[in-house]
Amino acid sequence: MAEIIISIEELQGKLERLSKALENKTPLLRRIANTLQNVTEESFDKQASPFGEKWKSNSPRTLQKKRGNKILIQSGLLSQSFTQKVTGNSAQVGTNKQYAAIHQFGGKAGRNKRVTIPVRPFMPINKNGEIPKDLGERLEGEVVDYLKNYLEY
Repeated sequence: MAEIIISIEELQGKLERLSKALENKTPLLRRIANTLQNVTEESFDKQASPFGEKWKSNSPRTLQKKRGNKILIQSGLLSQSFTQKVTGNSAQVGTNKQYAAIHQFGGKAGRNKRVTIPVRPFMPINKNGEIPKDLGERLEGEVVDYLKNYLEY
């Protein structure tokens, strides 16, 4: 049976380093924001939600008007518009494109709201405020890796 022996002084030093690391959460939150932005942008490459649900195909009318058949990529402005914001205890990813919400949640659009836009979620959160399980595990791994740097010898 293997034994791990650590002195109280050594443990106290590690805990102090860990405490100091958590005083400034910005580096950790930046890592989290990067992961969230990557997952969001991957949706456009995969043509599916971060939960793995394939997006509904473009309508025949939309296909007539655009080059290629990539969904939600006409000019590329939406897929390239995501930015990060890290403040205090939060990491956020978002876009300033007003039309992003109609694509994320679906709904009626156009003149007299005659066009139905299907739900094509690209943000890694569902209507219940849940994130994909694999993303939760990925973020947990980011936190553990970050904290390990302060606990190693």
